[in-house]
Amino acid sequence: MPSGRATQPARATATYPLDWRLRVPGAGLDLSLRAAARNQFVPMRILPSFWEGAADIVQGQPGACTVESVREAPAGGVAAAQGGVTGSPP
Repeated sequence: MPSGRATQPARATATYPLDWRLRVPGAGLDLSLRAAARNQFVPMRILPSFWEGAADIVQGQPGACTVESVREAPAGGVAAAQGGVTGSPP
């Protein structure tokens, strides 16, 4: 879930979080993630634009990951916040 800082890139219609908290109680996982760089927005013309980039794990087991967030509406469509995290310890 988003927590803390956010950005709205110049060509974006949505605001994108730069900090996240990832909790999976069943796995005993509680991580805080922070974007490694602010400007990781990928503008598209036909498909929805998105924010995707490197993030650091700043609380919990140390490591790095990739975060993706799609909040832009495709042409003639409605935006829905979607996202995902992938990564592995160093």
